[in-house]
Amino acid sequence: MTDSRQRVSYIAGFHCPAGGLSVGKTQIICHRYEIYMCNGTEFCYIYDRQKLTLKAVYRFPNVVWRLELKPNCNHLYTLCASDGIYCVSLNTEKRLIKEADSEAEGAFVPVVIPIDLTCCVVKDSDITAFIIVDETIVAVAKVQHSWRIKFFKRSDLEATQKYERYDDVEISIVQRTRPVSLSSGTDYNDELLPVLYCVYPPAANILTESCHSNERAILETSLFSLLFGVDATMLRTPVILCGFPDGQFCCLPLKRHSLSVMSYGPSEVSNCKTCVVVLHQLEQPVIFIQAQRTNQHVQETDERAQNEAGVNCNCIVIVGHHGRMVVIKASNKSEMQVPDFRQYHLGQSPILCGCCVGSYLYYSTSSELFMLELVCQKDSQDSEDSIQSGDLPLSLFPASLNICSVVNLTVSSITSEGDTEFVALSTAGRLMVCRLPRCPDNGCCDTLTAVKASQKIKELLSGIGSVSDRATSVSKAIQQKNKALAHLNQVLNVISLVLSSQKSLGEGEQQCRQPIGCCVSTKWNRLLRQDSLIICCSLENFSGFTLEEGWTLSIQLLTGSDSTSMAATSSFPVNKLISGSKMEVTVPLNFGKNGQLTLPVKVQCILFYSFTEILEKHNLPATESQVLNGEGTCIILNEYNIDLLHCLHLSCSTVSETAVPDYGFPAHPVEVFLKSSQNLLGQNSKTADKTQVYGPDSTIERNPVGPFVASIKVSCNLLEDVLKDCSSGSNPNCVVLLWLMSDNAEVETVKALKVPVVCGTTPDRSNVRLLAKKVSLMDLCFEGPISAFEIHLECASLSALCHLHCAIIGRIRLHFSTEHFKAPGYSLQSTA
Repeated sequence: MTDSRQRVSYIAGFHCPAGGLSVGKTQIICHRYEIYMCNGTEFCYIYDRQKLTLKAVYRFPNVVWRLELKPNCNHLYTLCASDGIYCVSLNTEKRLIKEADSEAEGAFVPVVIPIDLTCCVVKDSDITAFIIVDETIVAVAKVQHSWRIKFFKRSDLEATQKYERYDDVEISIVQRTRPVSLSSGTDYNDELLPVLYCVYPPAANILTESCHSNERAILETSLFSLLFGVDATMLRTPVILCGFPDGQFCCLPLKRHSLSVMSYGPSEVSNCKTCVVVLHQLEQPVIFIQAQRTNQHVQETDERAQNEAGVNCNCIVIVGHHGRMVVIKASNKSEMQVPDFRQYHLGQSPILCGCCVGSYLYYSTSSELFMLELVCQKDSQDSEDSIQSGDLPLSLFPASLNICSVVNLTVSSITSEGDTEFVALSTAGRLMVCRLPRCPDNGCCDTLTAVKASQKIKELLSGIGSVSDRATSVSKAIQQKNKALAHLNQVLNVISLVLSSQKSLGEGEQQCRQPIGCCVSTKWNRLLRQDSLIICCSLENFSGFTLEEGWTLSIQLLTGSDSTSMAATSSFPVNKLISGSKMEVTVPLNFGKNGQLTLPVKVQCILFYSFTEILEKHNLPATESQVLNGEGTCIILNEYNIDLLHCLHLSCSTVSETAVPDYGFPAHPVEVFLKSSQNLLGQNSKTADKTQVYGPDSTIERNPVGPFVASIKVSCNLLEDVLKDCSSGSNPNCVVLLWLMSDNAEVETVKALKVPVVCGTTPDRSNVRLLAKKVSLMDLCFEGPISAFEIHLECASLSALCHLHCAIIGRIRLHFSTEHFKAPGYSLQSTA
């Protein structure tokens, strides 16, 4: 913005602290031809613009933060840091001493007037801001975690100028994360001071209050009553507006007793009887509050009267330190007036100071001074009513005035040409006068909004695109991590559920079924005219979770006498096993080396989850694997022992009861085994046939003369649970055989047994036959005969006989280990 009338002139320079002047701790007051100024030091200066002379210098005991001038009584009030409020009488006759100077004859040299504690009217080290309204000093102090607003009145004693406190109110400080200034690296929220402003109802007289119009204004009736209530309007009470460094914007009627104030924000006030209301939360330190009139039809010549004679204002402007601005104005909505809180964001920050003149806002950043208009530009399509109402614009277009480093700004006067004259203070401590043209009709503002706004829009669009790309990338990464965490959380829930269920089962608690279990069975499969034995595993999910991708069902086969030798391992990936469904897999029960199958075989069903699956599925970087220690986690669902009874290939051929042979076994089982083996022991070294049979790593000659037989006797009392389900027409001997074969997959083929004989084939195609009958044992107890079941084993292979005998003994042991048989009097003995 360039104009021939634009002029900046430096009129004086003052000492300032190292590092420049602080934000919010300097002040300028213009009264007639005098400028009252404090610059963050212990000095207060009075400068005469007409004579371009420094008229007086006051030195206070501490740093001066705020000034208040009461011209009607010729007093200057100052706030000293960590000290209190001082009142100085302005005696112009005694503050100047005329001294002759050899080079500048007739020059006036000011005397530095020290101010002592006798001028202190309010002694309070916690006060950070104050304002004088109706002979009342309203001060704000920071006390621990709250703001305390204190009220002081002059003492009744005529001999003293002291003020006494008669009331106060506390407001809680809002704690939040505070941004750090890029220029100084310090937190401005702890350095900035509260901002106080006083608004009056219509017809109030504020000319005698103070000459500092930047801190006082008269509001229109509509806005005043909407914000503060009808009672405050009728009582004509001044209202104190408070802007705090924590972002709270509050109001407090001075005549606040028995008043009801409308609330538009969440109040943090500790005492509701004081009528303090939080009108808005700016969420950043409040740096500037001022009321203004935004009617575009107001002539330039009337603006001086607006600032000096107290023309009613129709809006309140609040500016935050980091660029957020809120304009409060009465608005017509649904045929009724309501307060409209219009929020804007100034692109430049941090904001150091501001000032309103008419419908224009001037504000300074650390780099430049800007101007913007707070009314809609006049357009041929706009109605006259819309123009005169001063509608707020939808967007703002600040214009740079090419003036930098302004830390404080105040209006001095408005010339007859419509130019605005400001008195400003730079960060280097230099006092300057700025004369800025303000003519909306001469095209100056059009050039400003057209050229500057076009370039600014391009920059903003480019910045928005860059920020949008980064935000999209960050959002995508966050979503991937959230999904990975949700997936991992589900995995941990599944593991916890299974382990807690297994723990409860180990402690003896009865459960209907496991939340996630694996059932194992064996069956014969015929493929290419050849029978093969396979293991069927069914993974069942009864939990409320879904087993997603990444889970693996691992089937391990362990052999050997202690089931520690790994025979084979098969893994099957789980593909989204929902609750209530199951997955079936098959594993071949292969023969070992040399064509042998070593029994028994322990089957372990293991559910494994790989952590690398999470990283690959959600595209997480490899560094995330440091959090997931190890390759994965596994759960042993169950263990299952497979013996020869599981592997028998049962024959469905029927045998008549008369065909059941009677071998006439001797009474003792050992004699039965030796008698059946006597032909094998008496054989010569020459044999008619040699084939491989069961055994880990050995071969035994099988004599076709066979068969090899053995017997097992089981007490009927031990099998009570087995026989209790036997119907009246069933043969108990057949029930015992069916119980032994219950885990065989082909048990359905022999369920219709009429004779207690089961015939089958072993995996190496050796014939096996089981017989059962009820007998009485006479020589085992002195009390009499014992009723028992005798189970005969007949095998064509000696190895098959041994494995079959161990399998039946294992069934009896398992049945005997139940709670029913743990009482005293029961014992287990095995013979062969």
